[in-house]
Amino acid sequence: RLEWRACTSTIHELACLLVAEKNAQRYDEKGQSPLVLAANGKKHELESALRADPNWAKEQHILHEAARTGQTECVKLLLARGAECFVNEYGKTPGMLAAKNRHTAVVEILCNQPGESCECLYALASRENDLATLQVLRRQMSQSGRRKKEEMEVER
Repeated sequence: RLEWRACTSTIHELACLLVAEKNAQRYDEKGQSPLVLAANGKKHELESALRADPNWAKEQHILHEAARTGQTECVKLLLARGAECFVNEYGKTPGMLAAKNRHTAVVEILCNQPGESCECLYALASRENDLATLQVLRRQMSQSGRRKKEEMEVER
């Protein structure tokens, strides 16, 4: 697994993967960690692993890796099972990794999660000149702004 990634990844990505692999010490019956299952979009295998050990959803870096590689269904599954967005040791959230790698559908899922910021993701997508992600984030921020305005009016 890591040999293939070494051929297709930057040194930084490989270092992140090695740290994450170390943190996801448990493996399924086939010898794959939930990190590898999430990164490779193996939703059904990941689902089986999560049934066997529900705490895997909260393992550090699993959501980050699924987001970085654009595995939309795995991201949804991990969030549904309690995974949280947080800043990793490299200062990145799952949404930031998805935006950096132009995974618009994943950014859309993550942008309103606790620990993520639409504005921060917008700035990152802007730097990457990712027009599709910018459009999604504009719509999300507009809807969020309308909801806040409606909530303020109800409070009055």
